[in-house]
Amino acid sequence: MVDIASLLSSGVAFVLRGGDAAEVIDRGLSLAAAGAVVLEVTWTVPEAATVLQELQSRTDAVVGMGTVVSPDDAVAAVEAGARFLVTPGFHRPTIDAAMASSQAVLPGVATPGEVMAALALGLRTLKLFPSHDGPEHLGRLSGPFPEVRWVPSGGIGPGNVGPWFDAGAYAVAVGSEVTALPDDELSGAVAAMYAAADRRPTS
Repeated sequence: MVDIASLLSSGVAFVLRGGDAAEVIDRGLSLAAAGAVVLEVTWTVPEAATVLQELQSRTDAVVGMGTVVSPDDAVAAVEAGARFLVTPGFHRPTIDAAMASSQAVLPGVATPGEVMAALALGLRTLKLFPSHDGPEHLGRLSGPFPEVRWVPSGGIGPGNVGPWFDAGAYAVAVGSEVTALPDDELSGAVAAMYAAADRRPTS
């Protein structure tokens, strides 16, 4: 199985959502042009598989599929060519199907019990979702689970990303706080996210 940590080594994944496939493709192209190297298309996007394939063929970004909520979603994402699969929560049948694909998997967790279940499967890079309790919650979870590489998701942008990395985040998933910005603001916002990731503590 591909290690998701290697795909997220840049420290940032940009999550694409929207109600129109063409608009989401345009957003993804603009993000890639602004320097984004990891894009996540969600299954909630109309024609999500086509969107993913278009972005793969027209950019150099690593493109994965998010909001994978069932085994069928996992299989379809792999068939569409997703480089990685992201789940919003820890649903064992979906995780099993994702792992069976040999593609990189980023499972969502929210509680210590879910973290323990993921670790038992050999998964060490985990999506912390939702992240509304803030970086302090990540810090509290890091105590009993120092081996986890944390990827918080939800409400994170250039204005508040620093404390997440200070708390021990390995990478962050970023949505509309950056992806919905006008094209002329994207380059600055993307650069700010990577600058914050470059200042991640090394120990």
